[in-house]
Amino acid sequence: MDQARTAKRSAEAGLQVARRDAERAAAAVSGVDALVAKLGELRAAVATAEYNLEQTAVRAPFDGLVIDLDIAQGEYATTGRRLFTLIDTRNWYVIANFRETALKGIRPGMAAEVYLMSDPSRRFAGTVHSIGFGVFPEEGGTSANGLPRVPRSINWVRVAQRFPVRIRVDAPPQDLFRIGVSAVALIPPESAQKTTSAAAR
Repeated sequence: MDQARTAKRSAEAGLQVARRDAERAAAAVSGVDALVAKLGELRAAVATAEYNLEQTAVRAPFDGLVIDLDIAQGEYATTGRRLFTLIDTRNWYVIANFRETALKGIRPGMAAEVYLMSDPSRRFAGTVHSIGFGVFPEEGGTSANGLPRVPRSINWVRVAQRFPVRIRVDAPPQDLFRIGVSAVALIPPESAQKTTSAAAR
């Protein structure tokens, strides 16, 4: 009887030890899960910090000129606030306003000649890139209720409307071309262009 009671107490003690070991093991497992979850959170925080650090460097998608810079070293940049203007110096265009009566002789792809008012002695070759298809009328147009608005005074002598013709300049010098500089564009007739190209060949 004594041996049976002793064996029972020993088995109960072993059961309690086993239960405590199981609780400790479960606690350790839950602790590992928590650490694994924390590790993922920390990795995400590190990735976010690396991304934010990378965004502090402004990289342009093309070579150009920075103008109107409105920030200094040490200042904070705010989202949505313009800091500077980047001019694309790879392509330069001249916008020439031709009379509507001359548009029928102008087409994209035609050769053109351009010179700047700052240095009229230098001529640059160009190509007609596009022709504008609309301008805002100074007189007439449409009123707010959709009816045409006709001015009361009628001018019998009408001045031809001008439309913008975009001309791409071939190999422009970087030191001479600026945005807004005055330029003159010449587009010879198609017959003259054919004669010139034939002679050049």
